[in-house]
Amino acid sequence: MNNGRFGGMLAVLLITIAAIVVLVIMTQNIADSQAQNNEGNKMTDLALEFVGNDVTVYWIGEFPRELDQIRSKVVFPDPISEDTMPVKSPEFHTREFDPDGELVAERTPVEQTKYNFIVINNMMLSNDDLVTVRTCFAENGVGVLVLGKNAIERFRDFYMMTPTVFKDHDSMYHTLAGGSVNHALGEDYTPADILKYLNSQMERTEPTIGETVQDGD
Repeated sequence: MNNGRFGGMLAVLLITIAAIVVLVIMTQNIADSQAQNNEGNKMTDLALEFVGNDVTVYWIGEFPRELDQIRSKVVFPDPISEDTMPVKSPEFHTREFDPDGELVAERTPVEQTKYNFIVINNMMLSNDDLVTVRTCFAENGVGVLVLGKNAIERFRDFYMMTPTVFKDHDSMYHTLAGGSVNHALGEDYTPADILKYLNSQMERTEPTIGETVQDGD
């Protein structure tokens, strides 16, 4: 009799524990789903803000799938050259001829967007590539966002900037006028943070996250 009563109580206890476990799992799943929805809504809002601007991003390296919503505003330069990157466009169409009348050089105005950015995502660029990038930020005022320790150190070493300690998952934003913003995106940044930062550079209203340093170039 006692054994039967004990068995019944044990069964009720086990059922109660199982119900609590199921409830906890369901609650966690709902919370995770809500967090994902909130993150998705945040990304959508940032993307809509971004694509609403007259802007082009020249992306070098792997492109995060989370940023697919802005792909219409992205150019993947291949190869990296003055023909594929946002170098300063001439104001007029000019031609240069040699003494024999042969055309030796020609420059044609290229219509560019109001805002231009270069993103270097964990890519070790060649000297020639970095010369082209320099032409973009030094002569055309293009902002350069560099992601990843190795890419940042390669960038800084080539332009003879002050040595600085960076982590593997780090970032730096550089312009000729403003110098470098070290650790620009803060720690543990996400693709949404990249988009938020680029938006802030167009708005010029949000303060930068990292520390701005006037580097030599």
